[in-house]
Amino acid sequence: MISGFNKPIGAALFAAFMFVGQPHTNAAIILSNTHADSTLGGRGQMGHSFTVPAHGPYNHITWSWLKINGTTRLAAGNLFLLTQEYLGNPAGLSSSTPGYLAESTGIANDGYVFDPQLTLQPLTKYWVYMGDEADLAGGSYTFSNPYPDGKAYEKFGGSNYHNNGANLDFSFILSGNPVPEPATLLLMGIGLTASLSRATRMTNHN
Repeated sequence: MISGFNKPIGAALFAAFMFVGQPHTNAAIILSNTHADSTLGGRGQMGHSFTVPAHGPYNHITWSWLKINGTTRLAAGNLFLLTQEYLGNPAGLSSSTPGYLAESTGIANDGYVFDPQLTLQPLTKYWVYMGDEADLAGGSYTFSNPYPDGKAYEKFGGSNYHNNGANLDFSFILSGNPVPEPATLLLMGIGLTASLSRATRMTNHN
C-alpha cells in the first residue's frame, strides 16, 4: 500500500516543480516608471537601480526601457544585473565585476531577457547597466523623481557611468513571474496527490 502511494506522490511533486519551472506567457509587472518629461537622443548607455517590492521573489525576468508615451518598449545591446553600484566604464562590465549577478541572454519583444532561473528577492536593491553602446533615440527620462527607490545612471560621452542628479529617473518596466513559496508547492503536491489517489482508487474499484 505504501509503495503504491509513493508513485502518485512522486508524480504530483514532479508536476508541481515542472509547473514552477515553465515560463508563463503572462508575466507580471514587478515595478515600472512610466513618467517622462523629455526624450533621449543619440548613442549611449543607460543604467538604473531599483528595489524589488515585498511581494516577491520573481524569476523569468525581463527589463525594458520605455519611450515617452510610457508604453512603447526599448532594448538594445546587452544588460548587466548587479547587486551594487557601478561607476566604471561600460566596457569593464563582465562576470568578474564586483556584484555581478547576471547578463541578459538576448532581447525578446523589445525587452532584455535573462536566464529563466535567475531570481530576484523581495525588498532587495539591484542595479542594471547596459554594456554595449546603442542608439537610444526615443528613450525617455524625468527629473521629477517619480521612482524614489532607485536612480538613473548614464554614459552619453565621457568614459564612465555617472548619476546626473538624485531626481533623475529613466522610464522603465520590470516584469517577471512570481515564484511560489515552498508551502505553496507542498499544497500543490498534496492536491495533485489526492487527485491521483482518488483516480487510482476509482480505477481499481472498476
